Amino acid sequence: MSIDPVQPALRVAFVHGVTPAKWARIWSARRPDAALQLIPGDESGQLTALLDGRAELAFVRLPVEREGLHLITLYEETPVVVVPKDHAIAAVDAVTFEDLAHENRIDGSHALETLVELVAAGTGVIVVPQSIARLHARKDLTYRPVSDAPTTTIALAWRTARDGQDAADATEVGRDTAAHDVGRDTAAHDVERYIEEFVGIVRGRTERSTRGADAGAPEKPVKRTAAAKKAAAERRAAAARGGPKKPGAPRGKGSRRR
Repeated sequence: MSIDPVQPALRVAFVHGVTPAKWARIWSARRPDAALQLIPGDESGQLTALLDGRAELAFVRLPVEREGLHLITLYEETPVVVVPKDHAIAAVDAVTFEDLAHENRIDGSHALETLVELVAAGTGVIVVPQSIARLHARKDLTYRPVSDAPTTTIALAWRTARDGQDAADATEVGRDTAAHDVGRDTAAHDVERYIEEFVGIVRGRTERSTRGADAGAPEKPVKRTAAAKKAAAERRAAAARGGPKKPGAPRGKGSRRR
């Protein structure tokens, strides 16, 4: 993965707990000429880099303010309770909120590092997404799933207003030379193309597939599948009647045996 803080081709922010390395590796393999910059952030400011223009895309933990954003949901995170290794909860496979009724649930307003330190000190327990527990794993702590806690969702977000912003940028540099304007327009087009390609990677598109191909491809396979189902139904019906009629078998009242 190429990370260039000065001139990245594409900048992707991600909230703590998300590991974008898989997608970054695929990007680097397909786009070795286009540097990718990854920008980590905490949950309280997970949209900041995207909204202030420091990133073109962001992996976020829902819920977030959706206005002005494209969002695709990616996966669910399992909630877990983090406890010291010698805690009674460490002896079971999973717990419920009822099991935690008498535990001191530490206020989540602290920084994650602080929360982990408080749990290790025996002050209380915390319930967090499993990805967060893994990120802050320690030898003196463990975690167990909370079976009746709501899951959290990770999504990929990018701005819907990029076209308007790019137009404003073009006006801003209108005093520059024509050659410079052409260069800026080309760069803006490249960024839009890179966004589309990265979204495709996250959605699992192969290197050969395109948005257009994905949109148009389903028609014929759907028809073939329907035809196959109809043929199978006809075969089952014929079998129930005693088997299919042989070619040339007499039909109707006017037929005679010879």
